[in-house]
Amino acid sequence: MVWYKIGSADKPPGKFGIAHFFEHLMFKATANHAAGELDRAVAETGGSHNAFTSYDYSAFYERVAASALEQMMSFEADRMRNLTLTDDVMNTERDVVLEERRLRIDNDLERQ
Repeated sequence: MVWYKIGSADKPPGKFGIAHFFEHLMFKATANHAAGELDRAVAETGGSHNAFTSYDYSAFYERVAASALEQMMSFEADRMRNLTLTDDVMNTERDVVLEERRLRIDNDLERQ
């Protein structure tokens, strides 16, 4: 797991979902790896991976055999520094995060 001290508490007043948005973007292409390459590398080990964002942190994890640890940490370091973000990628993920908000928050009758 890699944990970053950034979460929903760090958003500007009146804004929402920024940390969650960047969580999604972290799974995209980098200068060194094509989109989906991390997914394939994890799958080849029989592992799994995901991420989550909370109030004061965002975390990314891979569950793989110990022999794949160095490769996974290389992916983590690369995506932290070398994301390749295009307008298409950002617009698509923005729409995904907005839809997740609609489903989880806006449609939650207990929150209204």
